[in-house]
Amino acid sequence: MSLPSEEQLIQIFGTLLAVIVGGLLTSITTFVIERQKWKRERRNKLDELRRDAIAAALEWISPMRTAEYAASSLVMAAIQGDFEHERFMVDYPNLVLELAKSDLTGVQRASLPSDFYARGHEIIRDLEKLRILGVKCGQEVKIGRSDPNGYKE
Repeated sequence: MSLPSEEQLIQIFGTLLAVIVGGLLTSITTFVIERQKWKRERRNKLDELRRDAIAAALEWISPMRTAEYAASSLVMAAIQGDFEHERFMVDYPNLVLELAKSDLTGVQRASLPSDFYARGHEIIRDLEKLRILGVKCGQEVKIGRSDPNGYKE
């Protein structure tokens, strides 16, 4: 058996080098494609979580609208002197309990803006202030300490 010639060695090393470079290119290409696929799937999952969280958050609108309507109606009734505490307790919904029924999961909360809950609780506080104003006006009108026309504003 004779030793390979210089030409044959160059050809063997050239082929070996081509196989190594081809393998590296294939593995790098596969890695990049898989990474892009992983990022796309992650982004799609996050988008889906955000959509679900926003849909759940939008469910808060109905109880808040109901509470706002009831609170403003009770304030108007109180201003007109037609306030009964028992009726108020029946008519005014417990907004916090209603909203707790449709509370978001931790994953949903994490996918929403950081000030999301603060804005929602600000609305609840405003509705509670409106309710308290209605009770106060109703009580003052009922005991005759104040003029009902003074609350029209």
